[in-house]
This record gives sequence, C-alpha cells and structure tokens, in this order.
Amino acid sequence: MATRIDVTRRLDQARAAIPPDWRAVLEREISADPRGKLGLAERMGVSRVYVSRVATGHIPPEQVSPRFIARLYESLEAYICPHTGQTIAPSLCRQTAARTYESLTFAEVDQWRACQSCRHNRLAALAGPSESSQES
Repeated sequence: MATRIDVTRRLDQARAAIPPDWRAVLEREISADPRGKLGLAERMGVSRVYVSRVATGHIPPEQVSPRFIARLYESLEAYICPHTGQTIAPSLCRQTAARTYESLTFAEVDQWRACQSCRHNRLAALAGPSESSQES
C-alpha cells in the first residue's frame, strides 16, 4: 500500500511534467469547439462544470488534477467514431472496446460489436487478420 509520502511525491512529479502552456491550450480548445466547454468536456470525458471551473479560475491552476491536463492533451488526438459518428477520445475508445461482453447492457452491444473490428481498436489490430479473412 502506498504511503501518503509516496502519493505526494508522485503527485509532485506529475505536476512537474505538466506543460506550462496548458491553460492556453484549454482556452484555445474551448474557443475552437462549436459547443464550447460542453463539447470539450465530452471529448475529455469529464463534466462541463469542472471544465468551466478550471477555465474561469474557480479551481486554482496548482489544484487542477494532472489527470485532467493529461485528458486535455489526449482530447487533441480525438477522432470520429465510425460507429456513432461522434468525436471520441482514444482512452474512451479503448475502454469501450476492452469491456467484456458480459459487462454490457443491451443498449451497448451494437457499439461493442462495432469496436471489435474497428480500425481504431489497437487490440484487434494486434490480433492480426481474422480467420475468415484468411480463408478468402
């Protein structure tokens, strides 16, 4: 189990690795998204309220989670999901594709099946071509 000192040390290391211009990137992405803070929040997989509080300064920069900033930069790599047609962050894409069939609700099955053969799914790419495509 990690001690409080270990956790604090790791948090300090994460904060030291944060790019100094992350606030400018946040503002630029909010301005560039047609839906503003809501659109960016959806791409990042966080709440709109949190994005708004960070952007307006209600959460001081030194208290912003390094994970939030990492998600901000990951959202820059977002792409359009071929199944839903919506912009999706790579981490959310991986989470959806990696779920087990047993953990899905009925409404999620079609999305999950599409993920299993999607070009963005790294797990499917590592598995190589399927048996049915080898027989052809």
